[in-house]
This record gives sequence, structure tokens and C-alpha cells, in this order.
Amino acid sequence: MKEQFRNPKRSKHQNGGYVLIFVVVTGLILITGALIISSQSLDGLVKSARRKNKDAAIEIAESGTSILLSELNSKFPYLLTIDCQVEKNGDTEQSNEPTCVGWNLEEIENICSGRSDTPNEIMPSLSGAVTDESGSYQLRNYEFLGDQIQGGTAIIQVEGQRFKDINTPSSLLATAVVEQEVTIAPKYCNSSPYDETGGGTSGYGLISGTVVLTDSDIVDQFEGTDPSQANVNCTGCSAPNPDKSIAWDGVQNGTSVIDGKRSNDPEPKPLDFEIEPRDWGPTITPLNITLSSDELEINHTSHPNHCETDDDTLPLITHCRIGNVSISGGQFIVNPGDEGEIRLYLEGDLVAFSSDHFINMGRDFGQVALLGRRNPLYPTRCQPQQFAISGTDDFGPVFINMPCSSVVLNGNINIIGAAIVANWTANGNSNLKVPPDAAKIMSEKYNISFEGNEGREFAAIGNNRWNLIQLNDPQ
Repeated sequence: MKEQFRNPKRSKHQNGGYVLIFVVVTGLILITGALIISSQSLDGLVKSARRKNKDAAIEIAESGTSILLSELNSKFPYLLTIDCQVEKNGDTEQSNEPTCVGWNLEEIENICSGRSDTPNEIMPSLSGAVTDESGSYQLRNYEFLGDQIQGGTAIIQVEGQRFKDINTPSSLLATAVVEQEVTIAPKYCNSSPYDETGGGTSGYGLISGTVVLTDSDIVDQFEGTDPSQANVNCTGCSAPNPDKSIAWDGVQNGTSVIDGKRSNDPEPKPLDFEIEPRDWGPTITPLNITLSSDELEINHTSHPNHCETDDDTLPLITHCRIGNVSISGGQFIVNPGDEGEIRLYLEGDLVAFSSDHFINMGRDFGQVALLGRRNPLYPTRCQPQQFAISGTDDFGPVFINMPCSSVVLNGNINIIGAAIVANWTANGNSNLKVPPDAAKIMSEKYNISFEGNEGREFAAIGNNRWNLIQLNDPQ
């Protein structure tokens, strides 16, 4: 059998061809991989840039919110309780300056010092540039939820816009709308929110034409209240000695004490605080009360023929027409609930009762008020003509606003509250103890402010809730 031999030259060329093909294929694979990696890297860079622009838009919106709230707190706190519906805030109107329907008011009166009295001055602040001119913010909406006395919460929406060049609207890179909920808290001028002392000032615990204290005191409900709320203004009294260790001649007899300042200033006069007549419904008549052994309760649903409850306020406020009152036994219960109010309008000639038979279920000063005034048909007569309390139990907390009537106390009574009366006579150990928030409550609930008691305003505080409600790239 003949042996076969390979051609060495041919074998060498064939191997070289295989190597060349392998090198080419490998190169193509490497190039393709490199292109894929490069594409992925570029895509990652693009996504990273977009994410960075979106984050920047969110930060711009948050910065704009801080700028707006700071401007409101410092210059326009009275706008915090008013809704703002923004115009010119659409996506196609980014270059327009927004205006606000709601804050477009006339000049404001009775504002705290240092505030702007022209609300329209805030309009330029509704939009502006932030973060080194690389972005701008714009108010989208402001909604207040609450009331003009207690405050509440506000929901503010602000749009942040991130530009490549803020002077070129077409270079917009990303937008974001952020919504925040903040607390709108009432406060006194030059004081912090929730400061119960009225900004370091106080009003009067008692205003009267004459004051006669026979071993009776007018003191703070809680010893050491600073500033004292137990201030007395007696328009018909002699000038008090500035040394409080010396009794006020004609006023303080025996061991009587007055914690706060003593004044005989002609202003404010008791009648300056006379309440406006209420326009009663046609079916509401005065309720005459005579108790010797029974029980009578007044609440928000009792006595519909004598009482009216406001249907537009929360907590509830009930107003009752009261005629003559004579309580010598039994129980007279006034129940305003945990936070409500009951205001008794005393229209009779005589109110006389023992504190031993009076039960006030209100927890706080300002929940129960006894209100009197001049008789509109007989201007020389007061309603009531006479008001007398005797007994040994505590009475109150109660606000007594009867600037035309005389009040006579007998026994050992502690009246918790404040009073505006024509004359105040306290026999025995019958004391008026003034709550620490008396001036604040009288201002808030009854619109009674005194010299030295600063006005009120509002402040936006805290961040109760945060939402990202919109995040867009430019089209």
C-alpha cells in the first residue's frame, strides 16, 4: 500500500487563514462590545443628567416655598389666612409674572408695626430666580383651611424650573411642582406663636367706674403670672399711690390686695366695651329663671325658644336671651361642651343667685359669658339693673361684660375670670382671680383690646406634609 504524504506548504497556508479569520472575528466582537459599553455609558450619563436636573427642579421649588413663606411671615402675615388663586401660571406662561386673585387687596389697617400695609407689594415675590440664576420658582396655588381667630393650616404649591440658561426660556431642562402643608398659628405682635402672655403685655382684669374691696382681693389665678393679668382700672377712683404696698385710698379696705397695676385713667371707660345689640330671631324671647330646688341646664340644644346657635362656627357658639334671674336653691348648669361657648344676654332688671347653686361645665375662660347693656327703649336703664352674687363656692371661669350694671358680691366667693362693669363692690372675702390668658381671650373672642395689649397676626410654622405632585421634562 502506497503511503500518503501531506504538502507542508499547503498546510501552512491553511492554518494562517484560520488565524486571520479568528483575529478578524475577535476584533469585530471587541469593537461591538466597546460600542455597546460606550452606548450604555452615554445613556447612563444622559439619565444621570436628567435625574440631576429633576432633583435641581425639586430643590428650586422647595427654595421658592421657603422664600415665599419667609416673605409672608416678615411683611404680609395678614395674607396667610386668605386664599390665593394664581393667574398666569400655566406651562406655556413660564416667562410671565404671576398675579394673585385674593391677595390683590386694598391697603390694610390695624397691622403690626414693621409690616407692609400694601398687599400688592408681594406680587413680585410670587416668582423669582434662585440657585445662582440657574432656576426660578413660581407660586401655583395657596389655600388656607381654618378661621381668622384660631388660624389653621395652609397648603402651598410652588413650581421649580431648571434652565440651562435662565434668560432663554427654550433652554428649560426640568420642572417640578412641590406641595407643602404648614401650620398657620395666631400670635401677638412682637411675640412668638402660642405665647399666652400677649407678647409680654396684659390688659385689665377689672374695669369699673368705682371699686370697693372689703378684705377682698383682685389677683392672678396662678401666683407668679408674668406679666400680671390682675390689673384694675377704676375710672371714678382717686389716683393710686405708685407704691403698691400702700393701699389704694377709697378702694382697698382692710387687707385687700391688687396683684397688678392700679390705674384711674379716664380711658378706657367701661361703656366703651358695651356689646352691640343682637338681632334676635322672631321666635326668641327672654327666659326668666327662678330656682329654689329644681335643676335647669342650658346647652347648645336646650331652650330653642330662648337660645340661638350659630350655624357657621365651630366650636359651637350659643346665644341665649335671659330675663330676671333668682336662684336660691337647686342647680343652674351652663354646659358649653369641651370647646364651645355659651353667651347669656341678661335683659332683666335683677340677677341674683348663690354661687353654691351655679355649675359651669366650661373648662376654660371664654367659654361662658354674662353680657349686659343699656336698655335700647330706656337709655337711662341698664340690663340688668342689679347683679348680686352670694355664696361660698367658686364661680366661673366666666367673662362678665356689663359696663352699665353694678355688681355686688357677698360671702366667700372666688370668681375666676375678668369683668367690665359700672361698679364693683366685694364684701367679705370675695375675690376676683384673673386667668393668665384673660387679655388674649378677650381680644380674640370679644374684640376687646387694651392700651399696651398689642394686636394680633399670624405666622406660618412647621412642615406638616410634603408631596411631589408633578415632575416633568421639557417636551
